[in-house]
Amino acid sequence: MKKTRVKIKINNLITMLFAVSVIVYLAVSICLHSFNVNLASRFADNETKIEALRAEVDAITIQVKELTDYNRVMDTVDSDMNSNTSIVVSIDDGAN
Repeated sequence: MKKTRVKIKINNLITMLFAVSVIVYLAVSICLHSFNVNLASRFADNETKIEALRAEVDAITIQVKELTDYNRVMDTVDSDMNSNTSIVVSIDDGAN
């Protein structure tokens, strides 16, 4: 009779440990899943921000190229003005 009670207690203990381990496993899985979803959301937000920053960098690069071209033209005009070259501008009156 005592052996049967001991076996029942051992079986109950094993069953309880199994149930506790399943509950702990489920709790950890849920926590890790929510953490993973949070990281995925942050990753998507960061990707969006990176794309916006790339667009800004492209726009600034275009502006820098335009300013560089403008400065080249102005340097050419300044050098022409300093070289005693006269620039003649004629205005044609098309109404005649």
